[in-house]
Amino acid sequence: MNLIFYWNKKIDDEYHTHMWTNRICTEKLLKENINKETHIFFITSPEDNDDVFEVIDSVVGKNYKLVVWILDHSTVDDYYDRRILQLHQMGEDIMKITPDMNIKNDYPFKILNNYSMADTVLEQQQNDRKLIMGLFKKSQKWGRLKHFLSFNGTPKPHRINYVNKLYENNLLDYFNISFLSWFTVENNRFNLTVIEKEMLNVYDSVLLPKEMLPLHLDFGNEFGTSSLNLPLYFNSYIDVVTMAKYDNKGVYLDEKVYKSFACLKPFIIVGQYETLKTLKNYGFKTFSPIINEDYDSERDSEKRMDMVIQEIKKFSEMPITEVDRIFWQFKDILVHNFLHLKKYINDIDDTLIKEICE
Repeated sequence: MNLIFYWNKKIDDEYHTHMWTNRICTEKLLKENINKETHIFFITSPEDNDDVFEVIDSVVGKNYKLVVWILDHSTVDDYYDRRILQLHQMGEDIMKITPDMNIKNDYPFKILNNYSMADTVLEQQQNDRKLIMGLFKKSQKWGRLKHFLSFNGTPKPHRINYVNKLYENNLLDYFNISFLSWFTVENNRFNLTVIEKEMLNVYDSVLLPKEMLPLHLDFGNEFGTSSLNLPLYFNSYIDVVTMAKYDNKGVYLDEKVYKSFACLKPFIIVGQYETLKTLKNYGFKTFSPIINEDYDSERDSEKRMDMVIQEIKKFSEMPITEVDRIFWQFKDILVHNFLHLKKYINDIDDTLIKEICE
């Protein structure tokens, strides 16, 4: 066997039973002829797996290919990159795979991009393809009840800021919206991480009415938040997608925007600088000039947030019949993104497999 997989720092042939993303890519990889023994180290949460390099160090010097495969976005990229660089300088054939995109690579080793839960969303899209397309076509006749849909399950500073601004501007009535929906504070506060507890402490000081905590409009499974809540997606016109990250270091794409593709929805992004540019570089289409997407080019985080809120206000001031008319102007773009999701995943998989098999 020329492929050795590690999960939680141990060799694990059953790794695929734990994976919430990239499983399809590794299944394709197993069908390839790989001449050089390759050790793949899956990193589930980089902050908790720094000592994976103790395991990697145990197999250096044996002419193996080493792959550090990060499954979730990382806040410790500098540490990982320094450790990988050290091994590369020692002559190791090592590469890094990460879902953090659009990051300039100044290192001599390869940094490749994967995706976060796009394949899981695609599986559901394909399984429910007839249902989704049927709902899309029939909704031309029945209309939708809300201007916007927005899921905000995990507490993060930019999500708290965003939802608070909606409240301050009297915009919540135009939304199907969830906030902190993965947490019932009275029962689960003791199960939260330190960062999540800190976010809930911040929540205590914002202006939102306490009866809004939590709203359970999204749901998931054991693999995370990739389930498609179709009744909600087809009850509104525009998704306001609050991404997992808001800083200006690269772009992290995750299941939230992929679900908009799968459910044929236009979207406004509350996320990192140049998120829309990154999506377009991968072949997806966005909704300018009908939706003003200048916010994507704004580096200042607070200004970018205010520009998003202004765009939300613009649509909220329209009668819902006008929003419906605008929505159907996007039909060709929505169908393009719906179909392109599969090509996007296949293209990334093909690149990863080619580089690993080299």
